[in-house]
Amino acid sequence: MSIVRSTAFAVAGGLAAALLFVSLAKGNLGGIILMGMTPLPLFLVGLSLGVMPAAIASMVGAAVILAVDMLYGTVFLADFALPVMIVVPLALWRRRDETKWRPASQLVIGLTVLAAVVFLVSELSLIGQPGGMEGSLRTVIGTLGKELRNQDPQIGDQAEHMLQSAARWLPGVGAAAWIGLIAANGVLAQGALAGFGWARRPAPKVAAIAVPWFALVPLAAAIAAAVLGRGEIAFAGSNLTVILAMPFLFQGLGVIHALAARSSKRAWLLAGVYVAVLIFGWPIPLIVALGVIEQWVGLRRRYAATGREKSDG
Repeated sequence: MSIVRSTAFAVAGGLAAALLFVSLAKGNLGGIILMGMTPLPLFLVGLSLGVMPAAIASMVGAAVILAVDMLYGTVFLADFALPVMIVVPLALWRRRDETKWRPASQLVIGLTVLAAVVFLVSELSLIGQPGGMEGSLRTVIGTLGKELRNQDPQIGDQAEHMLQSAARWLPGVGAAAWIGLIAANGVLAQGALAGFGWARRPAPKVAAIAVPWFALVPLAAAIAAAVLGRGEIAFAGSNLTVILAMPFLFQGLGVIHALAARSSKRAWLLAGVYVAVLIFGWPIPLIVALGVIEQWVGLRRRYAATGREKSDG
C-alpha cells in the first residue's frame, strides 16, 4: 500500500476513534459501549498497516479530542492512544532472523506494567493529600453521592454506600477492567483483519499464553503489602494485587482453552466461562488461582502428555 493510502487510512482510523470516544457524551448505555470500542480503529490501523500509521491515527484522534476539551483529550491519550502504541509495536516486532512473533503473554504483561506504573504515579502524586489516594477517592465519592441525593435521596445513599465500601479496591478494579478492555479490542481487531487477510501477524493463541515465573514475585510482594501493611501501603498493595493478577487471569483462561480444546462442546464450554465472567464476576478469582497453579504444576503440559499416551495406546 502506498504511503498516501496508508496515511489516509490512518487519519480515518483516528477520526473514527475520536468519534467513538465522544459518544460517551450521550450518557446512556449505548454511548458507554461505543466509547469502550475507541481503541478498535487504532488497532485496526496498527495491526494491518504498522507502527507509524498507528501513531498517526493516535495523534489524529488525540488532536481532535484535545481541540474540544483538554481533560478529555488527556484521557484519550492515556487510556487509549498510549496502550495502543505499546501493544502494536510489541505485537509486530520480531528480529529479522527470527520467524516467531512475540507471544500474547508479553502483550498482556506490557499492559499490566503500564497500569501498575500509572497507579503508582497517581498514588505518589496524591501522597500529600489527607488519606492519600484513598482519602481523595472517598472525598470524590462523597461529593458524587451528595449530587445524586439531590436528584434521588434513596439512589444517592445506595450509590455512595456501595462506592465507599469498594473504595479500597476501585483503582485496581478499574485498571484491571481497562486491561481487559484494551485486550478485547486488540483481539477483535486481529480477528477482523485475519478474516479479510489483512493481518500482519498470525493471531496469538489464548491456549498458549504462558506467564514467566518472575511475574509471581511482584504479585507476592503486593499481597504481602496488602495483608501486612497499613494505611497507604495496604491500599497500594491491595490495588496492585488486583492489577498484577491480570497476567495470571489470562494464563488461567489459557489453561481453560487448552483443556476445552479436545471437547466436542468446546465452543459451548468457553462461551459459558466468558458469560459467567462478564455477568457474575465470581469466577475471576478462581481463574486467577488456576493461572497461578499452572505456574507450578503445568496442567497443560500434563494434559498434553496424557493425551499423547492415550493416542499412542
